[in-house]
Amino acid sequence: MNHDFATGWTFALLCSNVRHRLTAHGIGFYTSGQLFLEEYYALAMVGKAGLNTLHMDGNTRLCTATAAASMRESFGSDGQLGSYRDIDVTDCVFLVGHNMASTQTVLWSRILDRLEGPNPPNIIVVDPRKSQTAERATIHLAPKIGTNMAVLNGMWGA
Repeated sequence: MNHDFATGWTFALLCSNVRHRLTAHGIGFYTSGQLFLEEYYALAMVGKAGLNTLHMDGNTRLCTATAAASMRESFGSDGQLGSYRDIDVTDCVFLVGHNMASTQTVLWSRILDRLEGPNPPNIIVVDPRKSQTAERATIHLAPKIGTNMAVLNGMWGA
């Protein structure tokens, strides 16, 4: 069996570039904030031990930092505006552009428990996407993309 491959200069340079990046810590990882501890460990082993990179950063730092700054500017506090207990007793959950079923699975499970219980809350979703969250909504407003501020201003009465 012949294993000779016709390789051009482009492929040879690509292989050389990848090899250099692996030895020079040139590959970076931007990790999710949605993994379990074991998955973070496996990802760290692949990145640091397997690919020999020192450049690993997480959603936990980058995304949360911008969210905290935005919340401080908008609401005067960088903490969450509600608690799990609030979800347990609220009459209505209002979500704008947020697919909680995909991004906050623990909190969404809590809401699903409420929806199956004796006093289910209304779920209002304002999002152009047909998401898992929108499927369970009492009311799903699907505005055209880019008109969400007009919808919110209209609801506010501005």
